[in-house]
Amino acid sequence: MRKAILHLKKADPVMRAIIERVGAYRIQHREPNFETLVRSIVYQQLSGKVAFVILGRLVAMLPDGKVTPESILKLTPARMRKAGLSKQKTAYIRDLARRTKKGPVEV
Repeated sequence: MRKAILHLKKADPVMRAIIERVGAYRIQHREPNFETLVRSIVYQQLSGKVAFVILGRLVAMLPDGKVTPESILKLTPARMRKAGLSKQKTAYIRDLARRTKKGPVEV
């Protein structure tokens, strides 16, 4: 990754300015599990800061802060909406929880 960033900085003055202003890209690996999928749904089309707050509110509503299909399904849709989730994201997360509860989700 470092080699690619150095190449971009050398080859493109616009990219160099952006990299110097915001910093180099840092990749994060997350296991492809239920919690990661919920996180992905929450973060879709939101700024990172807003999504972080909403996900934090949702996790705080869950017993022991565990994001599991069972814990999600114990929440009412209205309660999930109070965390800041849209109606559609609430529906997606609940559907994922129901499907995951039945067994592994094939992706």
